[in-house]
Amino acid sequence: ALALILGTLVARSTESFEPDVRAFDQLVTLREIALGQGRELGPRADERIGTHTTEVISDLGHAQARSAMLTSRLSLYIRGGAMSSQANSSDPADARRFKLIPVENLSPEQRKLYDAIRSGPRAKIADSGASTPGPLGGPFNVWLRSPAIGDCVQRLGEEIRFRSSLPAKLNELAIIITARFWTSQYEWHAHRKLALDAGLDPAIAQAIAEGRRPANLDAAEAVIYDFSRELHESHEVSDATYQRALERFGERGVFDLIAVNGFYSLVSMCLNVDRTPLPKGVPTPLK
Repeated sequence: ALALILGTLVARSTESFEPDVRAFDQLVTLREIALGQGRELGPRADERIGTHTTEVISDLGHAQARSAMLTSRLSLYIRGGAMSSQANSSDPADARRFKLIPVENLSPEQRKLYDAIRSGPRAKIADSGASTPGPLGGPFNVWLRSPAIGDCVQRLGEEIRFRSSLPAKLNELAIIITARFWTSQYEWHAHRKLALDAGLDPAIAQAIAEGRRPANLDAAEAVIYDFSRELHESHEVSDATYQRALERFGERGVFDLIAVNGFYSLVSMCLNVDRTPLPKGVPTPLK
C-alpha cells in the first residue's frame, strides 16, 4: 500500500508539478498508524520514500498544500522517517539517548562499522559492548551514528588499547583514572575489571574510585597516576612529571600515555552524553 501511494504521488507530481495532496496525506497517515502501533516501516520502505522526498517537498509550495494541517503532518512524517530506520522500540527503563539500533536496521555504512568492531579484538572480551550478541552496546552504539568518523575512532581505539607501548596494567590504570575524572560509570565498570585482570592491585582502584591518591603505587604506577591526573586537572604536566615519564617510558611511551588519556576522555564523553546504562544489577560504582 505504501509503495502504491508513493508511486501515485510521485507520478502526478512529476507530470504537473502539483503534488497530489490526498495521496501524500494517505502516506503520512500510514506513517502515523505505524508509529502509533510501535511498528517501523523498515529501512527498505524508508529508502523508497527518501528517494523522492526532496522533489515532493519542493513541490509543496503550491497553494493547495499550504494548509496548517498538512504542514504539521508533513513535519511528523519527516521526523518519523528519519527516526524509524535508526531507533529500536523505546524502552522506558532504558535511559540512553542513542537508542540501540537493531542489526537489521543498520545502513550499509553502519553495518560495515558493526562488522569491523565485531571482528576485532574487542569482540573477544567477555561481556563487552562488542561481544554481546545483537546490537552494539557501550560507546560503539554512539559511534554508529556517524560511521565514517566512528570507524576512525574505533581503529584509533584499537591501536591505543591493544598495541600501546605501555604495559596493559599501566594502560588500564590510565583508563580508570580518566573514567574517574569524568565520573564515567560505564567506563569505570568495564575497565576496572580489565585493570585488575592485568595485575593492578584492587586497593589502588578503590582509592582512585574514592578520589584518593593510592598509598601503594610502585614507581611506574606513580608516574602514570601523576601524569594523568595533572593532564586532566591542569591541562598540562609539570617539567618534573614530564621528565619522570620520559625517563621511564621514552618519547613513544609519553605520547602513548597522552593518547590513552585523550582517547578515553572522548569515550567517556560519548558515554556520559548518551547516559549509557550499567548492566542490570550492577550498582553505581562512582560517587
